[in-house]
Amino acid sequence: MMKRRTETSAAQERMRPAKIVEWTVLVLVMVSTVNCFSERDTKLAVQGGNPPDFTMTGSGKLTALRVGGPRKQREGVAEDPYLYWVIEFKEDGSARSVESLSPILYGNVPTGYVQVFPSPTQSPPPLSEDEIYGVNAVTMNANGARVKFCDP
Repeated sequence: MMKRRTETSAAQERMRPAKIVEWTVLVLVMVSTVNCFSERDTKLAVQGGNPPDFTMTGSGKLTALRVGGPRKQREGVAEDPYLYWVIEFKEDGSARSVESLSPILYGNVPTGYVQVFPSPTQSPPPLSEDEIYGVNAVTMNANGARVKFCDP
């Protein structure tokens, strides 16, 4: 009887590293799966005519949408003078998921957001044909997106 327990214990000892590997792989797969579902990068597409629609997908919340172009709109430094239209969330907690906001029509400020450029009382400048523009979706809780577009 004593010999049988020793043989069983030896077999269990040989199987222990295999079980550790199995559990490690299982945990890694579960963590990878959770990460895939918890954060999705923002995808941004420009659709429609003039004015364009900005369609977004992803798991992030929109903190700002920035549309810039080739012509200087105001005095300033870096990219600010070339920004045609910028919206930002009003206050902490008002940022909404990019998917719930999508699409955003150029010049239309969604609920919970404020227009930064141009001043809130002005309309953004019209987009001209055959010029290249850029739109940047700045997000939290996921990577944002940036796309160049041309109004045909």
